[in-house]
Amino acid sequence: MRRKLLVLFVVALVPLSGAAACGGVEEEIRQRAQEEVDRGRQRVEQEVDKGRTQLEQEVTRRVGEGAREAEQRAREGVQQGREQLEGGGQ
Repeated sequence: MRRKLLVLFVVALVPLSGAAACGGVEEEIRQRAQEEVDRGRQRVEQEVDKGRTQLEQEVTRRVGEGAREAEQRAREGVQQGREQLEGGGQ
């Protein structure tokens, strides 16, 4: 009788210990998944920052080029105006 009771008790405990072990494994899997998500998020943020930096550099370069071109055209216009004034005044 005691032996049967002991066997029933052990049989009842085995699923409980398995459930506890599964809970530990589940928590570990969740933690690993969260770490992967965090790493992925960091990679995405780095790529976005890299793209933003490249875009800012390109915009700065083009604005600088546009400003230089506008300044050159203004100089040419002033020079043409002077030439017309000098030529028309004689």
